[in-house]
Amino acid sequence: MKVSIAEIAKRANVSKATVSRVLNDKPDVSEKTRKKIFKIIDELNYIPNETARNLSLGIVKTVALIVPSENPVYIDIVRKINNKLFEKDMDLLFYITDHNPELEKKQLRKLKGKNLAGLIYIKSPESDNSVLEFLDKLKFPKIVITEEDIDTKYDQVYFDERLISYQCADILLNEGHKNIAYLSTPLNLNYEKKRYDGIIKALENNKEDLDTHNFYFPKSVIIKEGYEMTKKILDTDITAICSLSNILTFGCIKAFKEMNVKINDNISLISFGELGIVNDIGYNITTVWISNEELSKVVVDLICRRIENPNCEKRKIELKPNINLRGSEKIKMR
Repeated sequence: MKVSIAEIAKRANVSKATVSRVLNDKPDVSEKTRKKIFKIIDELNYIPNETARNLSLGIVKTVALIVPSENPVYIDIVRKINNKLFEKDMDLLFYITDHNPELEKKQLRKLKGKNLAGLIYIKSPESDNSVLEFLDKLKFPKIVITEEDIDTKYDQVYFDERLISYQCADILLNEGHKNIAYLSTPLNLNYEKKRYDGIIKALENNKEDLDTHNFYFPKSVIIKEGYEMTKKILDTDITAICSLSNILTFGCIKAFKEMNVKINDNISLISFGELGIVNDIGYNITTVWISNEELSKVVVDLICRRIENPNCEKRKIELKPNINLRGSEKIKMR
């Protein structure tokens, strides 16, 4: 049977208001009465309804997060944001929209009916800026995360996809590689067009000719596609692979292992996006990446700032790529 505040008050011979003040750590209750109430709470195994209590006090502690997919990068961001909100005694409610703009709009409509402290919206690269109009209908604070600087009235955290892919290619070109395979992602994805543009700019700035035969476009961003593309690449005279997705890089590693190809000895490799445990166990692959830890901290600090002060000045923060040179980019003498 569920224990109520009324039952606790009856046993303690105090009013329900007194019990409520003790539960909410309010003053004007003697230490003796406080101890008595807590003793009864323990005896009855009373579990307070946190949601109801917060609502009665006008407190909302839940932040919603919309992410484009269940890609491990996004899931890692979800986990890190959740941890940082937990440190601030706040809860997270997250939704995955599968890179579907219509699903994004549907989910944003549904959020109108929820009692939330705020929203962290990771804009899908497949969504145009019209989706942002739906944010206007939400009355709680919003933070927008995008892969480029956009015109928005909300606090924004962004990074430049073109710059990251540019740096990946530029590192290999500066090492002296002339025959590089660019393991891309499907050009029908908006973010891939930005990554492709970054590669083209790196080739132009290094005065290298564009050879479209060196571009490999898998059907989708999955490990199997990276694996199949890498096997084709290894049948050519390519000296380095520039992988524009950490998921595809996992496929590269699988193909290398199967074909007994050793990074640094047989071929060079650089990856767009951090590889986590892959490098922790000794693969030592050079990466250009955005720190999910930094992203999560900046975003949580921004949303909490906006929740505490809804009228504070709008902020726009650009996250710069990190470069970890681990040696896999080095050219090998043939």
